[in-house]
Amino acid sequence: MSSTARAARRRQDRYAEQGKLDPARLYQLNAQRRLPADYPSSVPHTDTDPDPNPDPDIDDEEEGIDPSVPIITTEGQARHMYEYVARTGVVPHIDAMLRDHPGEQPVLSTRMILTAMLLAIRLRGRYMRTVCCAVLAGLDAAVAVEWGLLDPDTGRSLLSYNMVARQSKRLETFLGEGAVTPDGTQIGLQWMVDHFLAPSVPKRVARKVTEIALDATDYETWARTRDFTPQKEIDAGHIPPDTILKPNGKTQRTDDTGAGHGRRSKKAKYQSEHFNGWWDTLAVAIRAVIGGKRREYVPPYILAMAVAPADEEAGPIGYQVTVQAKRLARKLKVVKADQHYTRKNATFVRPLREQGWDLVMNQSVDEQKIVRPITAGKHNTPLLVHCGTILPVWTPEHLLLPPDGLSGADLQEWYDRREKYRWRVVQQFKNGRIKTICPQCDGKVKSTARTRNRGR
Repeated sequence: MSSTARAARRRQDRYAEQGKLDPARLYQLNAQRRLPADYPSSVPHTDTDPDPNPDPDIDDEEEGIDPSVPIITTEGQARHMYEYVARTGVVPHIDAMLRDHPGEQPVLSTRMILTAMLLAIRLRGRYMRTVCCAVLAGLDAAVAVEWGLLDPDTGRSLLSYNMVARQSKRLETFLGEGAVTPDGTQIGLQWMVDHFLAPSVPKRVARKVTEIALDATDYETWARTRDFTPQKEIDAGHIPPDTILKPNGKTQRTDDTGAGHGRRSKKAKYQSEHFNGWWDTLAVAIRAVIGGKRREYVPPYILAMAVAPADEEAGPIGYQVTVQAKRLARKLKVVKADQHYTRKNATFVRPLREQGWDLVMNQSVDEQKIVRPITAGKHNTPLLVHCGTILPVWTPEHLLLPPDGLSGADLQEWYDRREKYRWRVVQQFKNGRIKTICPQCDGKVKSTARTRNRGR
């Protein structure tokens, strides 16, 4: 045996003692990565009539997805995501409940499937079973061997697409149905979303975030629309024979039973229009308190999220997301929301006001140009109101209305300068009465004006 061969044998023995594969063998195995034999292949369409029931899991025309090549990940990427799934704490709860859940017992662990889902979303922007399978097929050999998906001696893959599809569907069905653990924990999709978001926000940021922005993004379903009956006719009792009504009284317009019918606002690409799908509501961190009073912008960490059918009431969903965000960031006190939520006074505005939240509402362009005089309190104290913000009459004139042309950070800086003059709402009662404190008593400004109060 030559000296080179002996050195290679010693190296292999050394790695074997450490429980690792020889780098040369890993290189060979990584070069042989391929998709499972039963992976769905692309079939060219020869007819002009589209498939009336397409498989939503196979999208050969999806940009950036090659259906014939594994999605390659490094060992570091896979291990990082694998550890992140462990940090969420969802795996023990799901595994404990899945033991008694009907369906094929898993070959892939819950932690592996969730890791593949996260990698698929990170690398391709969306979750599809074909993409998850391609991610598992493209794992680094060291990880694939450790997870039992690759035979290190023969190089034979132990992965199949049917295995990934069946176990993914089983997990999705379980999360969609929901379950309650013996300790009262509600297991479901929203529960998993909350647990997956929590580790993504650094604790040093979560401890200091004071303001969030609330917004919803519309997502249209892939399913074809089959019922075009206007909802006002359904409400009036004119229900066609084939109409399917959902538990909330709304029409099920597509084969997608989870989707709802809603109206999205005007955007750059299209006018305001109706659509069938979901609203994805996000609570995003926008500012934090540093050193007590000094505020700074923070990265747009998502603190809470909820996906709901487009025909669900926006108010309760926005309230739920806001409350969930505060569980992660205890110092939250300001919500910036548009009219999609702030129009829901009974289910969104009033409940948050009663809990001491400060709402910054989106106003129309005309409303932003008006400053109204009012009187308040037992002594009819004269005050000014601009877009819901109460100001003393001695507020500097240049801080009453934002100058034309200001936007972005400059506009936010203008509002920051005016912030100290604002009468702060400290309590709102169910009958609509509010209790405020003036900027002098709040310690924000010093003035000799006779508008002081210690709460009204």
